[in-house]
Amino acid sequence: MRPLVTAHSGCENTKPNSLEFILAAIDCGADAAEIDVRITKDRIPVLSHDNDYKASSFTGVKSIAETGYDNLKGIVSLSDVLEETAGKNIQLNLDIKDFSCIEEVMEILTKTGSERRCVFSGYTAQQAASLKSLYPDAGFMVNISEEFIPENVIALYKSDKESYIDYLTDIYRRSGGICLNMGSDCCDVQIVDILRKRYVPVSLWTIDDISLMKTYAKSGVYAITTRNVKRLLEIISD
Repeated sequence: MRPLVTAHSGCENTKPNSLEFILAAIDCGADAAEIDVRITKDRIPVLSHDNDYKASSFTGVKSIAETGYDNLKGIVSLSDVLEETAGKNIQLNLDIKDFSCIEEVMEILTKTGSERRCVFSGYTAQQAASLKSLYPDAGFMVNISEEFIPENVIALYKSDKESYIDYLTDIYRRSGGICLNMGSDCCDVQIVDILRKRYVPVSLWTIDDISLMKTYAKSGVYAITTRNVKRLLEIISD
Protein backbone atom coordinates (compact mmCIF):
# COMPACT_ATOMS: atom_id res chain seq x y z
CA MET A 1 0.00 0.00 0.00
CA ARG A 2 1.36 3.41 -0.93
CA PRO A 3 2.02 6.01 1.76
CA LEU A 4 -0.53 8.74 2.31
CA VAL A 5 0.70 12.13 1.11
CA THR A 6 0.17 15.12 3.39
CA ALA A 7 0.66 18.58 1.93
CA HIS A 8 2.79 20.71 4.21
CA SER A 9 1.47 24.22 4.79
CA GLY A 10 2.68 26.38 1.90
CA CYS A 11 3.05 23.48 -0.51
CA GLU A 12 3.77 24.17 -4.18
CA ASN A 13 4.97 27.71 -3.38
CA THR A 14 1.66 28.92 -1.94
CA LYS A 15 1.18 31.14 1.08
CA PRO A 16 1.35 29.02 4.26
CA ASN A 17 -1.90 28.51 6.18
CA SER A 18 -4.00 30.08 3.43
CA LEU A 19 -7.03 28.95 1.47
CA GLU A 20 -4.76 29.11 -1.61
CA PHE A 21 -2.57 26.45 -0.02
CA ILE A 22 -5.56 24.25 0.83
CA LEU A 23 -6.91 24.45 -2.73
CA ALA A 24 -3.46 23.68 -4.16
CA ALA A 25 -3.23 20.59 -1.95
CA ILE A 26 -6.62 19.43 -3.23
CA ASP A 27 -5.72 20.14 -6.87
CA CYS A 28 -2.44 18.21 -6.52
CA GLY A 29 -4.24 15.14 -5.20
CA ALA A 30 -2.87 15.20 -1.65
CA ASP A 31 -4.56 12.86 0.80
CA ALA A 32 -4.33 15.41 3.60
CA ALA A 33 -3.33 19.00 4.28
CA GLU A 34 -1.45 20.09 7.38
CA ILE A 35 -2.63 23.33 8.96
CA ASP A 36 -1.23 25.13 12.00
CA VAL A 37 -3.86 26.14 14.54
CA ARG A 38 -3.80 28.85 17.22
CA ILE A 39 -6.53 30.77 19.01
CA THR A 40 -7.34 34.47 19.19
CA LYS A 41 -8.18 36.61 22.19
CA ASP A 42 -11.89 36.08 21.52
CA ARG A 43 -11.33 32.30 21.31
CA ILE A 44 -11.57 31.85 17.54
CA PRO A 45 -9.30 29.05 16.19
CA VAL A 46 -7.24 30.41 13.30
CA LEU A 47 -4.46 29.23 11.01
CA SER A 48 -1.00 30.47 11.96
CA HIS A 49 2.34 28.84 12.68
CA ASP A 50 3.64 31.65 14.89
CA ASN A 51 1.96 33.63 17.63
CA ASP A 52 3.36 36.95 16.39
CA TYR A 53 1.18 38.94 14.01
CA LYS A 54 2.47 41.96 12.12
CA ALA A 55 -0.61 44.16 11.99
CA SER A 56 1.03 47.03 10.08
CA SER A 57 4.18 49.09 9.88
CA PHE A 58 2.56 51.53 12.33
CA THR A 59 1.31 49.14 15.00
CA GLY A 60 4.19 46.67 14.80
CA VAL A 61 4.03 43.03 15.90
CA LYS A 62 1.17 41.82 18.06
CA SER A 63 0.30 38.48 19.58
CA ILE A 64 -2.48 36.47 17.96
CA ALA A 65 -3.48 35.23 21.40
CA GLU A 66 -3.97 38.84 22.52
CA THR A 67 -5.80 40.10 19.42
CA GLY A 68 -9.44 39.69 18.40
CA TYR A 69 -10.16 37.83 15.18
CA ASP A 70 -11.72 40.85 13.43
CA ASN A 71 -8.42 42.70 13.84
CA LEU A 72 -6.33 39.94 12.22
CA LYS A 73 -6.28 40.81 8.55
CA GLY A 74 -5.22 38.03 6.19
CA ILE A 75 -5.61 35.31 8.84
CA VAL A 76 -7.91 32.39 7.96
CA SER A 77 -10.22 30.86 10.55
CA LEU A 78 -10.57 27.11 11.04
CA SER A 79 -14.28 27.45 10.28
CA ASP A 80 -13.45 28.94 6.87
CA VAL A 81 -11.18 25.99 6.07
CA LEU A 82 -13.78 23.44 7.11
CA GLU A 83 -16.37 25.16 4.96
CA GLU A 84 -14.00 25.36 1.98
CA THR A 85 -13.08 21.68 2.19
CA ALA A 86 -16.56 20.32 2.92
CA GLY A 87 -17.32 17.55 0.43
CA LYS A 88 -13.74 17.60 -0.91
CA ASN A 89 -11.62 14.46 -0.92
CA ILE A 90 -9.02 15.62 1.57
CA GLN A 91 -8.29 15.09 5.26
CA LEU A 92 -6.98 17.80 7.57
CA ASN A 93 -4.04 17.40 9.92
CA LEU A 94 -4.50 20.02 12.61
CA ASP A 95 -1.05 20.82 13.99
CA ILE A 96 -2.03 22.42 17.29
CA LYS A 97 0.39 25.21 18.24
CA ASP A 98 -1.61 26.42 21.25
CA PHE A 99 -2.58 23.59 23.61
CA SER A 100 -5.36 25.70 25.14
CA CYS A 101 -7.50 25.78 21.98
CA ILE A 102 -8.50 22.12 21.84
CA GLU A 103 -11.95 22.64 23.41
CA GLU A 104 -12.92 25.34 20.91
CA VAL A 105 -11.54 23.28 18.01
CA MET A 106 -13.54 20.23 19.08
CA GLU A 107 -16.70 22.31 19.36
CA ILE A 108 -16.28 23.52 15.77
CA LEU A 109 -15.56 20.03 14.45
CA THR A 110 -18.65 18.67 16.19
CA LYS A 111 -20.85 21.53 15.03
CA THR A 112 -19.78 21.10 11.40
CA GLY A 113 -19.68 17.29 11.45
CA SER A 114 -15.98 17.35 10.58
CA GLU A 115 -14.60 15.03 13.27
CA ARG A 116 -13.91 12.09 10.96
CA ARG A 117 -11.97 14.11 8.41
CA CYS A 118 -9.57 15.64 10.90
CA VAL A 119 -6.64 14.34 12.95
CA PHE A 120 -4.41 16.15 15.41
CA SER A 121 -0.65 16.53 15.70
CA GLY A 122 1.68 18.60 17.84
CA TYR A 123 1.40 16.52 21.02
CA THR A 124 3.67 14.45 23.21
CA ALA A 125 2.63 10.89 24.05
CA GLN A 126 1.47 12.03 27.51
CA GLN A 127 -0.60 14.87 26.06
CA ALA A 128 -2.12 12.56 23.45
CA ALA A 129 -3.09 10.06 26.14
CA SER A 130 -4.71 12.79 28.26
CA LEU A 131 -6.68 14.13 25.32
CA LYS A 132 -7.71 10.65 24.24
CA SER A 133 -9.36 10.17 27.62
CA LEU A 134 -11.38 13.36 27.04
CA TYR A 135 -12.07 12.85 23.34
CA PRO A 136 -12.01 9.08 22.76
CA ASP A 137 -13.21 9.28 19.16
CA ALA A 138 -10.54 11.76 18.02
CA GLY A 139 -7.29 10.75 16.35
CA PHE A 140 -4.11 12.10 17.94
CA MET A 141 -0.65 11.69 16.42
CA VAL A 142 2.31 11.40 18.79
CA ASN A 143 5.05 13.81 17.75
CA ILE A 144 8.65 12.58 17.84
CA SER A 145 11.40 15.19 17.55
CA GLU A 146 13.79 17.11 19.77
CA GLU A 147 10.92 19.35 20.83
CA PHE A 148 8.69 16.50 22.00
CA ILE A 149 10.88 13.81 23.58
CA PRO A 150 13.80 14.03 26.04
CA GLU A 151 17.28 14.85 24.73
CA ASN A 152 18.71 11.63 26.14
CA VAL A 153 16.17 9.62 24.15
CA ILE A 154 16.99 11.47 20.93
CA ALA A 155 20.65 10.57 21.58
CA LEU A 156 19.70 6.88 21.48
CA TYR A 157 18.85 7.25 17.79
CA LYS A 158 22.57 7.13 17.00
CA SER A 159 24.02 5.40 20.06
CA ASP A 160 21.53 2.59 20.80
CA LYS A 161 18.94 2.22 18.05
CA GLU A 162 17.38 -0.90 19.54
CA SER A 163 16.56 0.90 22.79
CA TYR A 164 15.34 3.89 20.79
CA ILE A 165 12.90 1.73 18.83
CA ASP A 166 11.71 0.02 22.03
CA TYR A 167 11.05 3.45 23.55
CA LEU A 168 9.04 4.53 20.49
CA THR A 169 7.04 1.31 20.58
CA ASP A 170 6.21 1.72 24.27
CA ILE A 171 5.09 5.35 24.13
CA TYR A 172 2.97 4.69 21.04
CA ARG A 173 1.13 1.82 22.70
CA ARG A 174 0.58 3.73 25.94
CA SER A 175 -0.60 6.91 24.24
CA GLY A 176 -3.61 5.57 22.35
CA GLY A 177 -2.39 7.63 19.39
CA ILE A 178 -3.05 6.76 15.75
CA CYS A 179 0.61 6.90 14.69
CA LEU A 180 4.04 8.30 15.48
CA ASN A 181 4.54 11.63 13.73
CA MET A 182 8.32 11.63 13.33
CA GLY A 183 10.74 14.28 12.20
CA SER A 184 13.00 13.13 9.37
CA ASP A 185 16.10 13.94 11.45
CA CYS A 186 15.31 11.23 14.02
CA CYS A 187 14.12 8.42 11.76
CA ASP A 188 15.40 6.17 8.99
CA VAL A 189 14.20 3.31 6.78
CA GLN A 190 15.30 0.63 9.26
CA ILE A 191 13.28 2.25 12.05
CA VAL A 192 10.22 2.52 9.82
CA ASP A 193 10.49 -1.14 8.86
CA ILE A 194 10.91 -2.44 12.43
CA LEU A 195 8.08 -0.29 13.77
CA ARG A 196 5.82 -1.38 10.90
CA LYS A 197 6.41 -5.02 11.86
CA ARG A 198 5.42 -4.09 15.41
CA TYR A 199 2.18 -2.55 14.08
CA VAL A 200 3.40 0.96 14.87
CA PRO A 201 2.59 3.24 11.91
CA VAL A 202 4.95 6.13 11.18
CA SER A 203 4.03 9.44 9.59
CA LEU A 204 7.20 11.23 8.48
CA TRP A 205 7.80 14.98 8.15
CA THR A 206 8.99 16.99 6.27
CA ILE A 207 10.42 15.30 3.16
CA ASP A 208 11.15 17.76 0.34
CA ASP A 209 14.42 16.29 -0.95
CA ILE A 210 13.92 14.16 -4.08
CA SER A 211 16.37 11.45 -3.02
CA LEU A 212 14.68 11.09 0.36
CA MET A 213 11.29 10.93 -1.33
CA LYS A 214 12.55 8.00 -3.40
CA THR A 215 14.01 6.35 -0.31
CA TYR A 216 10.81 6.52 1.74
CA ALA A 217 8.24 6.05 -1.04
CA LYS A 218 8.68 2.27 -0.88
CA SER A 219 9.74 2.00 2.78
CA GLY A 220 6.44 1.00 4.34
CA VAL A 221 6.00 4.40 6.00
CA TYR A 222 2.34 5.16 6.66
CA ALA A 223 2.38 8.80 5.53
CA ILE A 224 4.80 11.43 4.26
CA THR A 225 4.46 15.19 4.68
CA THR A 226 5.97 17.31 1.91
CA ARG A 227 5.84 20.71 0.25
CA ASN A 228 6.46 19.06 -3.13
CA VAL A 229 3.19 17.15 -3.38
CA LYS A 230 3.15 16.69 -7.16
CA ARG A 231 6.70 15.34 -7.28
CA LEU A 232 6.17 12.92 -4.41
CA LEU A 233 3.00 11.55 -6.00
CA GLU A 234 4.91 11.05 -9.25
CA ILE A 235 7.65 9.13 -7.44
CA ILE A 236 5.14 6.97 -5.61
CA SER A 237 3.34 6.10 -8.83
CA ASP A 238 6.54 5.14 -10.74
